Amino acid sequence: SQHAFKQNGPKEDYVDLSNRMVHYAQGLPLALKVLGSSLQGMTIEEWKSALVKLKKNPKKEINDVLRISYDGLDHSQKEVFLDIACFFKGDCKDFLSRTLDGCELYPEINIKDLCDRCLVTILDNVIQMHDLIQEMGWPIVREECPGKPYKWSRLWDVDDIYEAFSRQEVMNNIQTISLDLSKLKEIQLSTKVFAKMKKLRLLKIYCNDHDGLTREEYKVLLPKDFEFPHNLRYLHWQRCTLRSLPSNFYGECLIDINLKSSNIKQLWKGNKCLGELKGIDLTPKLNKIGIKELPSSIVYLASLEVLNLSNCSNLEKFPEIHENMKFLRELHLKGCSKIEKFPDIFTYMEHLRELYLCVSVIKELPSSIGYLECLEILDLSYCSKFEKFPEIRGNMKCLKKLSLDWTAIKELPNSIGNLRSLPNTIGHLTRLSTLNLEECRNLRSLPNTICGLKSLKTLGLDSCSSVEAFPEIMEDMEHLEELNLCGTDISELPSSIEHLRGLWHLQLNKCEKLVSLPNSIGNLTCLVRLCVSNCSKLRNFPNNLRSLHCCLRDLDLGGCNLMEGEIPSDLWCLSSLKFLNLSGNHIRCVPVGIIQLSRLFTLFVNHCPMLEEIGELPSSLGWIRAHGCPCLETETFSSLLWSSLLKCFKSPIQIGDLSFQEGMEYQSGYAIKEWDVNGSTSDPAIWVTYFPQINIPSCGMHFWYAQDQIHWPQPSRGSLGDSEDHPAKKLKIL
Repeated sequence: SQHAFKQNGPKEDYVDLSNRMVHYAQGLPLALKVLGSSLQGMTIEEWKSALVKLKKNPKKEINDVLRISYDGLDHSQKEVFLDIACFFKGDCKDFLSRTLDGCELYPEINIKDLCDRCLVTILDNVIQMHDLIQEMGWPIVREECPGKPYKWSRLWDVDDIYEAFSRQEVMNNIQTISLDLSKLKEIQLSTKVFAKMKKLRLLKIYCNDHDGLTREEYKVLLPKDFEFPHNLRYLHWQRCTLRSLPSNFYGECLIDINLKSSNIKQLWKGNKCLGELKGIDLTPKLNKIGIKELPSSIVYLASLEVLNLSNCSNLEKFPEIHENMKFLRELHLKGCSKIEKFPDIFTYMEHLRELYLCVSVIKELPSSIGYLECLEILDLSYCSKFEKFPEIRGNMKCLKKLSLDWTAIKELPNSIGNLRSLPNTIGHLTRLSTLNLEECRNLRSLPNTICGLKSLKTLGLDSCSSVEAFPEIMEDMEHLEELNLCGTDISELPSSIEHLRGLWHLQLNKCEKLVSLPNSIGNLTCLVRLCVSNCSKLRNFPNNLRSLHCCLRDLDLGGCNLMEGEIPSDLWCLSSLKFLNLSGNHIRCVPVGIIQLSRLFTLFVNHCPMLEEIGELPSSLGWIRAHGCPCLETETFSSLLWSSLLKCFKSPIQIGDLSFQEGMEYQSGYAIKEWDVNGSTSDPAIWVTYFPQINIPSCGMHFWYAQDQIHWPQPSRGSLGDSEDHPAKKLKIL
């Protein structure tokens, strides 16, 4: 605005156009300065025309200024910059480094230099480049030979690619091709042209639309004698129609093969010497079975780092390997539903960091898994026949996440079971941060050595219905933040739970045998959420709940069948409490102590069959729900509730010209489902639920709700008219 209008904000008629221009520039200060200066004094129509022109031909002044940074790069830096602009933008930095390292382009130092010059950024390990900077890079390639894309070094635009291949000219200079098939439904690749691309390093053919993986109209037509260039470093061919890579495919320089969602049934025939290959992805198309077996020569891929065979449901076994795959970091066998046994080869995979065996029929792991000292993630979830975790004989010191949920369906067809025990040596996993044992219904106990998991942050035992006791915690576990014991068979927690000093979320929902909570819970000074809903036998609460007044924000006591007077009085000292659920309890009235909860925003008292009265509520309350309370009297509810609610506002609540204090009528027989009463802009909205029919005659509209449906009558100024039923939903009146 300062450059276009010489003021802090845009003129009124130019607001939308200004926003569109800022969106185009994506907040790049230099671009905004150049664009604003060029648009100064222009009419609205001229602005619109300039915006259309910019999308087709980026402003020369912007490109000229941005190009100063590019011109200061050395040769290898320029190559990396153009590779990102035309090929790698949005890819993982690790993948980019792995690929460009094989092209001898020194990715680590060159990417750092590009970041220092603000030509690229790295966010969450993903390479990012501003659109305007990318659009500055494209003309650099086009300038190599204007109007003749077959002579350029890089191709990325579908129209240019189509023209280049249609000419059937030799393309000696092409280094990278990135083709989005969703923008070009058919293309003919000629061996005569393709095989002679002596400089082609990077080839990516993909479908960048939501249903491109299943639609059949995108076609790359290949001759029978098709062959790849010998210097190819990266091959990414989504939905490749080949059944196998060509017999004349050598790939000595190949670093990555990505044939995701292709028709590949056999990777290659015979023996191949692919000494530089670091990544293979053969994930099949949706509902396809993928390859049946890997070529025997794969065991000689000494440089392989990532192997992804996810959902290859026809793959029956993983090959025996020896010392040749020692650099393998990731192995993905998720959904390989025919793999029953994994070979005893882990001693030869010393650098393996991630192992995914989920949704397979594997029954056990070889004991050598304990020697995977670099392993960080082990996923065995939904392995329905997996029964026992092996003793850890080595030192899995780097393991951070262990997923064993939904393992071992064996005796009960509709339940999960038979993960019968965890070894005492599980305490050797000193860096484990996540241990998920959800739905392991026959798991009976945890070893006492679990307190040795000093790095554990999340422990999930949800629906482990045979777990009857939680082990004594004899040492501090200060990093454990989330403990989920929902649906277990425990009757009490050990007093030593106070050693979980960093615990902030404790879930005990549906623990039907839980009788008491230890007083030591009051020593968990980081506890933010305590959930004990549907613990129907719970009667003994800690007598020092007040010690959690500085930390506890959410307390769920719903469905605990608490009688009048059984709600602990210490609860009203929890001054930090924002959410309280008392639903499903046998209370006659909401205790008067609730007024002391000065920060309470949400109160649930649904399905309290004896609830007759809601008294004064704290002024901080923003949402109250009271569905299914049959004893709640109309007069009592309306007078006490509304007198309490109206205290939340400094002035009368208004709807249009109507004051709620003056124009409301209450009649029995109906219940508000959810209602938003919005006061002045300085006051919060209040969600009020379950109170009698509201008649607002001066508005000409009646609103009332049955307990299961909302009724929307036609507007009228008289008595209540006929109504129509609509699905229940929130209604907000402003």
